[in-house]
Amino acid sequence: MFGLSINKKGDKMICRKCKEEIDDDSVYCKFCGKKQIKQIGSAPQKRREYGSGSIRFLGSKRKKPYQVLISTDEGRISLGTYATKPEANARLIYLSKTKIGERISWTLKDFYDYWKTHDALLLSQTTIQAYEAAWSRLEPLENKKMYDLKGSDYEDVIVEAKKKRRYKKRTKEELEKMKPSERERYAQLEAQPEEPLGFDGKKDIKELVTVLCKEAMKDDIIPQNYGELIRIVSDEKKGIKRAKKKNLTQSDIDLIKEHDDDITAKIILIYTYSGMRLNELLKMPKSNVKWDRKVMIGGSKTEAGRNRTIPILPTIEKYIKIFYEKAPENEMLITKNGKAISGDYFRRHMFYPLLDKLGIERKEAEKNILTPHRTRHTFVQQAVENEMDPEALTKIAGYSKYQVAIDKYHDIVSDEYLQQEIHKIEKGK
Repeated sequence: MFGLSINKKGDKMICRKCKEEIDDDSVYCKFCGKKQIKQIGSAPQKRREYGSGSIRFLGSKRKKPYQVLISTDEGRISLGTYATKPEANARLIYLSKTKIGERISWTLKDFYDYWKTHDALLLSQTTIQAYEAAWSRLEPLENKKMYDLKGSDYEDVIVEAKKKRRYKKRTKEELEKMKPSERERYAQLEAQPEEPLGFDGKKDIKELVTVLCKEAMKDDIIPQNYGELIRIVSDEKKGIKRAKKKNLTQSDIDLIKEHDDDITAKIILIYTYSGMRLNELLKMPKSNVKWDRKVMIGGSKTEAGRNRTIPILPTIEKYIKIFYEKAPENEMLITKNGKAISGDYFRRHMFYPLLDKLGIERKEAEKNILTPHRTRHTFVQQAVENEMDPEALTKIAGYSKYQVAIDKYHDIVSDEYLQQEIHKIEKGK
């Protein structure tokens, strides 16, 4: 008990109800019978300043019954619910020390759209593409208010993320038009279990969350950067050993040359002696081949990689001419039966089948260790081993700096080359 509340006027006691003057220390009014002494069971609470927000109790059956509300130009909005009143009060106190801006009601998608039209312009195309892929994983949260999201919400997305299937989903009508063998193949693909998203993909999600949280923190919409709190454990730290990727060996290349009457062999050799990425060649227009200069103009991803000049080596000139003469006017250089080839089709129905036919090892523990992209690694490896000028390599392969190529392609030299180089020590004696 904190005290008694008695209604007095000067030195006289006044009835709380009828306002008649009564004797001091009267318990009941002698005129109306109203009890005059009120017991107070708790300390009076100090009222919040007008416009500083409020806390609403939503009922004891809720896990988070305390709702924080503030008033904005758009009306009264909720800033989330909390398990205890002290937590809700702490949120209000935090907000009372800041200026509530118009972005307080923005959703996660609002912040992503803002990032795309502002900060993304300063990034490389490769980074933007990685963030766009990461955003596709965060889309289930896109309509949630930024202030309502916590670190656990983002972590749940990362934990549940799966690798995207490489084939196109078919409608019922499309399935009916497919051949029985195609439908059987499609059913096999559908039956394959989903694989968890890899470390690199999860890392991209974490980095995007960090960027968006940093933007929200500019307006004090969230108290901390939840992206920086997310921890992702690599496969190596989990004790999961990744299969080491494999480049084409010289004997592999020689074997493919022996079978260069095959369309796939021609394409693989063009990749190996040009350093182009998978879709850089498959999407190259015929018009980008400049015979007067003996170069191809193409590339993608980074600023340094786009529209670069790729010399045509004599080794692959004859193959490019074959495709050039067969290609329809103003269409793609590389075609099969007059049609453009997709990266997925080339990988599944051309590249891997030819390697299997020639007996070239491409798998380890059921994982592909020799993929079409390894032809680019093979190109860089050959360039370094044969002492190509670093500046020339960066321009042909499409890197901003030579060190970028060295860092990215950590397997740029073969064991045989290292053996050859170390023996120079003995020769120098």
